[in-house]
Amino acid sequence: MQPLQLAAVVASNVLQSYLLLIGMVDIAISLTGLFWRKQRREEPSRQHRFALIIPAHNEENVVGCCLDSLNKLDYPKDKFDIFLVADHCTDATVRIAREHGAAVYEHVGSVRGKGFALKWVTAKILALERHDALCYFDADALAHPNFLNKINARLRPGVSALQGRQISKNPNDGWIARMLSVGLMISARFWHLPKEHLGLSAALHGKGMCFRPEVMREHQWDGACLTEDLDMEMRLVRAGIRIRWVEDAVVYNEEPATVAAHMKRLLRWTRGGMQVARKHTAPLFLRAFRRLDPSALQAAIWCSLVFRPTWWMVAAMYLTHDSFHVSFWIFHHLPAVRPRVKFLVIMPLLQFPVLALYWERAPWKSYLAYLLQPALGLFRIPVSIWSMFSPADDWYRTEHNSRVTIADLVPLKPAASEAD
Repeated sequence: MQPLQLAAVVASNVLQSYLLLIGMVDIAISLTGLFWRKQRREEPSRQHRFALIIPAHNEENVVGCCLDSLNKLDYPKDKFDIFLVADHCTDATVRIAREHGAAVYEHVGSVRGKGFALKWVTAKILALERHDALCYFDADALAHPNFLNKINARLRPGVSALQGRQISKNPNDGWIARMLSVGLMISARFWHLPKEHLGLSAALHGKGMCFRPEVMREHQWDGACLTEDLDMEMRLVRAGIRIRWVEDAVVYNEEPATVAAHMKRLLRWTRGGMQVARKHTAPLFLRAFRRLDPSALQAAIWCSLVFRPTWWMVAAMYLTHDSFHVSFWIFHHLPAVRPRVKFLVIMPLLQFPVLALYWERAPWKSYLAYLLQPALGLFRIPVSIWSMFSPADDWYRTEHNSRVTIADLVPLKPAASEAD
């Protein structure tokens, strides 16, 4: 066997073993979602004071609905302040924000970008020294009226970073939005909830995030990263800070309703994911093995998958198809492996989604939307290829147009004047 061929065989089998192990661990984590339905209710130790921060760049279509949902939070009004950082806005965003009672900081100058704006405004809010925690939302997001109550109850000593649950606010805006909405339901039940119960760190999603001031002072936003929330997640995990997932602290976000909007967002996420993976993969693996930190290991594995090891494995297997392959050997030689493999494939691909949608009382169209989800996966191939050649600092901004309000989604308590 030639040296190059031997190297390809070794690489192929190493990748096969690595991906098989990851798959089994992920399925094991997901299986625990069958046994946990909801998080334990916790009583708050006290009422914390929150800063609610919204970054916005020309979001006049949706920012009013976002601020309206924050103003209707069922939490003492003297215990939270709303701040909007207008990042080089040229539309009516600033005027609308002020009309809704938000304190507006206008971010101007030569540098534009969500990460830069967040870093700038966070420093100004921390300088006020009057908040126990900082919560971040996007301009397209809506907060459930109980959001702060649920976050407040979980903000106990030793907890310094939290992430609320995301639900789509516009699943009826077409099949693309519905398919993406179904993905949020399934991942909440069979990924985020099991990780929380198993003691792993949650993923940050840009909206519904909450941090104590000391975390924000120590770990500032990376303005140059296209996915500043993902970068923050990895830096917190590297620092040994566990991000807690709060299932009943719900924030609603707008999912893309068209193929073009979905591709644009996916392209930004892919480019940002590559930035994050290049920066954090090796340090996370190092922490995982030095500190025996399972959260760091899980985060490191996620970062490693950004480099598309499946593509390299398939290419290596094709080039060495006549050689030994560990996955084929397992499939053909271990006793009763074929029915077990079928079960392990069917469980996450069919049974998990059906159970998640049933528990969420999803409409019948959601079941059909799940069956159509492989179409979304096809978009990842051209996006991954294009992301290798597109400029690293391109923002790929997603337009937000959904005018869904919080009153359209959940019943609201009448205001005190109306109740009288």
